[in-house]
Amino acid sequence: MAESTDQEKTEPATPKRREEARKEGNVGVSQDTSSAFLLLAAGGMLYFYGPLMFSKLKIFLVFILENLASSPPTHDSVFTMLQTVMYFIITTLAPFFIVMIIVGVVSKFIQVGFLLSFEILKPKFKKLNPIKGIKRIFSLKGLVELVKSLLKLIIIGTVAYLVIKREIDKIPGLIFMDITDSHVYMAKIAIKVFLFGATAFIAIAVADYIYQKWHYEKQLRMTKQEVKDEFKQREGDPKIKARIRRVQMEMARRRMMNDIPVADVVLTNPTHYAVVLKYDPKQMAAPKVVAKGADLVAKKIKDIAFAHSIPIMENKPLTQALFNSVDIGNYIPPELYRAVAEVLAYIFKLNGTKYAQ
Repeated sequence: MAESTDQEKTEPATPKRREEARKEGNVGVSQDTSSAFLLLAAGGMLYFYGPLMFSKLKIFLVFILENLASSPPTHDSVFTMLQTVMYFIITTLAPFFIVMIIVGVVSKFIQVGFLLSFEILKPKFKKLNPIKGIKRIFSLKGLVELVKSLLKLIIIGTVAYLVIKREIDKIPGLIFMDITDSHVYMAKIAIKVFLFGATAFIAIAVADYIYQKWHYEKQLRMTKQEVKDEFKQREGDPKIKARIRRVQMEMARRRMMNDIPVADVVLTNPTHYAVVLKYDPKQMAAPKVVAKGADLVAKKIKDIAFAHSIPIMENKPLTQALFNSVDIGNYIPPELYRAVAEVLAYIFKLNGTKYAQ
């Protein structure tokens, strides 16, 4: 059943789905990639900063042993020694851990960008389901994790073997070396193993990064129905939107019809178009189109105009120009001022109104 559900999820994740996943802390991140960065950084710090760190450790141990041997411990001396230990830990190990923290944060930021989510901290009891836990163990991802773990062991073991094999002839000679020199030599071998192992680990990290991105995209896939449902939630049901548009158009048409009785003139095509103009020089910068319509709406406009004794004039070019270039409620464009002014002047003169001035 789960397989059929996965097969139905053929659609790429939508931006909304991705955003919701990020808010929940569900991002495609490769832990092995972060580990590779940390291993390389740790190896580099040990290689360049290690000698100084071990030198400080040697001086610190000598200081501690000399103080313990010089006088019996007292409350004050023990407290002073603890302060010295804390100061040594902070000043010596702090640079190492600061670099590790920075590298860890940067490695995550490179993969997923800035992300702050507390959803992942919330307890989810469905994760305690043992059946689902067993399914995860024996899933494709569980198999991949097992293979990766084996590869890590094989790679690290092989690298350690090859590095130590090159130094195996020198190891018996350590018994003739100074204790400090032998420790330094062994530390260098350990750092070599560490660095070479971390470098080889990059190959696994790259492969894991590609796999994690692929698995993340597969996990976010949606069915066609989920895409449709999300579209309805975001844009609204198309049927409801169409009904709202119809209601809005009907309300606008009703308002438009209510403006006709107070208009000044109706221009016609004569049968196809009708444009209603109103002009009040005290309140308007230019004549305004208060209503317009085609065919049945044009006929309705003319009927209302006739019923309220609004002049109706036939002017095909002007009517078509106004109908095509001016929306309802907008002023006429300057290029039509002269033609409209002639019509209004005639209407106002005919009616004997004050606008005929």
